[in-house]
Amino acid sequence: MRKLGIAKRNKITEHYSYIDVKSSVHAIPKLTIKGTRITVEDILEDMAGGMSPDEISEQYRIPKKAVTEAIRFAYGMMKRVTILASG
Repeated sequence: MRKLGIAKRNKITEHYSYIDVKSSVHAIPKLTIKGTRITVEDILEDMAGGMSPDEISEQYRIPKKAVTEAIRFAYGMMKRVTILASG
């Protein structure tokens, strides 16, 4: 499996203060909250399960801005997928 290069990582996360790309030996790179193992996927799953951004922030002991940034990142990715699929 190819590793994600530094330039590609920086391009993905350049507009985000809290989002980072963390590589793993056994899995594909994951989008995480910087300095943690908490993934954007974890946050979205908690939101889908009915938790509020405040509850997620408290549960993981991360700033609420990190939670809202993860949601904003996911929204941006979904927006891009929609554009690519319709084009």
